[in-house]
Amino acid sequence: MNRPLSPPAKFFFELGFFDPGNSKWYLGIWYKKIPVKTVVWVANKDNPLSNSSSGTFKISDRGNIVVVDGVGSVLWSSKKTQEVVNPVVQLLDSRNLVVRETSEIDPEKHLWQSFDYPTDTLLPDMKMGSNFDSGFDWNLTSWKSSEDPSTGDYSFKLDVHGFSEIFLLKNQEPKYRKWRL
Repeated sequence: MNRPLSPPAKFFFELGFFDPGNSKWYLGIWYKKIPVKTVVWVANKDNPLSNSSSGTFKISDRGNIVVVDGVGSVLWSSKKTQEVVNPVVQLLDSRNLVVRETSEIDPEKHLWQSFDYPTDTLLPDMKMGSNFDSGFDWNLTSWKSSEDPSTGDYSFKLDVHGFSEIFLLKNQEPKYRKWRL
């Protein structure tokens, strides 16, 4: 007897602090309904908190998302430069963490978004390559190890200068190259 397939369960995501097993804490986004925590984005990957109770994440007066330690030192900032009147932080269903003006009615108009700063996971609607207008380069970079999300040795990038090529780099040296995409 054939049974119809159920539609796939919707994946929900969480934003919060996590310890990947190295006794340090990071602000990240992960799948909520998967038994093994699968992190898809990390904010302070190169500057972790020493313990979970010593840090917070908040939105600053200028509209930046900041991770601060127990004494108030900023460990990471979204470094948004525009002046904001009434900012709000949202984790969208797309897994994109955004800062926007509360009064903004266009849901696609963000002042800052995590999708412009990918870590090691390419999610749907994320971009790869370069934006010549904004100067953004969207590349993926590995974790140092499974328990350390700091910047690893490997990166994956799309070079759109001239003929488009994709590169797998180890310590900035090409290990694989594909052209004629």
